[in-house]
This record gives sequence, C-alpha cells and structure tokens, in this order.
Amino acid sequence: MTIVENNQKALIALSKGHFSEAQKLLFENARHFPTHETYHNIGYFLCSEGLECKNGKVRNADRLGLQYLLKAEQMKATSINQSALAGECEKQRNAEFCRTGVDQPALCYTAWQHMERAVKLQYSHEAEYNRLRFWFLYDRLNPDILEGVKCLLAEYRTEDSAEFLLHLLCIHGDYRSCLELIPRYQDLLDKLGLLSLYCLCGDFAAGAALCDDVEKKFVLNDCTTAMMAECLIRSGKYASADALRKRQKEDLTGIPGTRTDQQKFDRIFASPEHRAKLIQTYCYRPPYVPMCEYFGCPLHGTPFYENHKSTTEK
Repeated sequence: MTIVENNQKALIALSKGHFSEAQKLLFENARHFPTHETYHNIGYFLCSEGLECKNGKVRNADRLGLQYLLKAEQMKATSINQSALAGECEKQRNAEFCRTGVDQPALCYTAWQHMERAVKLQYSHEAEYNRLRFWFLYDRLNPDILEGVKCLLAEYRTEDSAEFLLHLLCIHGDYRSCLELIPRYQDLLDKLGLLSLYCLCGDFAAGAALCDDVEKKFVLNDCTTAMMAECLIRSGKYASADALRKRQKEDLTGIPGTRTDQQKFDRIFASPEHRAKLIQTYCYRPPYVPMCEYFGCPLHGTPFYENHKSTTEK
C-alpha cells in the first residue's frame, strides 16, 4: 500500500476505536515512509492516545510523541504540526495549573508562537481564534487582541468568539459597547455567561432576570452566587435574594461538616464588601478550540499533503 493508503487505514481504525491497530499502522508507516507527515501523525497519536505496551497496558507517551512532532517540524514546518505543538503547550499548562494552581504564561507565549506560524502557513478561523486566545493568556490587556477578535467575529460567529469579544470589552472598561453588543450575540451565549457579563457591566436588572435559569441549570460557586446576589439586591429584588440565600443553605442541610458553608451564604448576601471581593475573583479564560491535527484524516477531510496559504489569501 502507498503512504496515503496506510495512513487512511490507520485513521479509519482509530475512528472505530481500534487503537492497537491504529498505533501499529502509524508506526509502520513512519518506519517505511519517514516523512514529516508520518512522523507528525504518530507523534500526535502518542500525545493524544498514549502508547499501548506489549502487555496491553496503555501508558502516557507525551514525551515520545513530542519527539516525533519536533522531528516533523525539523523536516518541514506545517500549520497542522504547529497547531499540534501549541496543543501540547496547552496540555502542559493545564497539568501545571491543576498541580500548582498557578498559570504558566511562558507556556502560553510558546503556544502563541506556534499558532502565529500556523496561521501564516495555513489560515483557518479556528487557528486564528486559538492564536488570539494564547496571546490573551499572556498579554491580556494588549488592545491589538481586541481588534483581532472583532475582525475574527465578523467571519467566525461562534459562542467562543462572541464571548471572547464581550469579555475583552469588559476587561478594557468599555461596558457601554459590551451592553450594546450583547443583544446581537445573546443567542450564542448560555445564561451563566450572560449573567456574568451583565453583572460586570452593571446592568443588574438584566442579570437578575436570569438568576432563576442559572440556578436551575448550573452548579453555583461562590463567585457566581455573589454575582447573582449582587444583581438581585442592586435591582431591588430583596425577597428573591433572600429566597436564594435560604435555598443555598437548605441544599446543605443534613450534610455533616457544612455549618461553616451555610454561614458563608449569610455573609455573601449580607456584606457588599465581601460580594465585591468574590466578584473580583472572576477570571475569564477563553476555551481552547480543538482542531483535527492528523494529516489525511478521512473523518474531518484534512488533506494528507498540506497546501500552504498565506493569511492574505483567506
């Protein structure tokens, strides 16, 4: 079989959940046809799925997968490869954040560099979104990010890009523009995102109108509870605020060791200063948009041989 036929057979096996067969075929393709495409695909597979050992156990293979991805990069720079390397930075960033609770701006900067190259080699809306996202995560106040997201949203109307723009306007203190644009995109946003934006922009009545839906559909953390309390109290819905406080406390009734948690709700609803501190802990992080990062994927229609196209040829 040809290099393309071998690759297609491997990815079809992967799509059916036949990981052992896919791993075997991808390794064989890289051994028989050592090209940047085959090295990349086995590297991305190892990073995504791990390595199945001879005893049938699967172990983490990020380090080995990264070696293949970097080897592919040395052979030829491609958009798919750069995007995959950025995705590995994202994985490392999430792991470090879970372990330490501290973000890693250096990893975001490295990921942004990869996405800069990816977009220049082959533009896509998803790649441009991720480029702007990583840029934001290490340089959140840069006004060029706001302009970039405005341009992107004109062609890429998704929940993530709309929410990105509206939060950027809040971060830059342009609350009026944010409130003016919310009706244009509110069909894309969930109720929790809308409530957060209304609270941050000071439209407490609009936020209060969403509290019932948010309480029914979402798990409430302290910051969200504080936002809901602020909207209800500042819009004069004192009875609704008190009813919410009581329901939050009742949810913990009978659970041992929750007396302190019950008392914290009293403090949230009683103290404007405490609510303000909790609301200040709100930190918007735009989600990462996953992309198909296999060459020649039959499921997503990605070509095996990538044709480079500059950002001026969108």
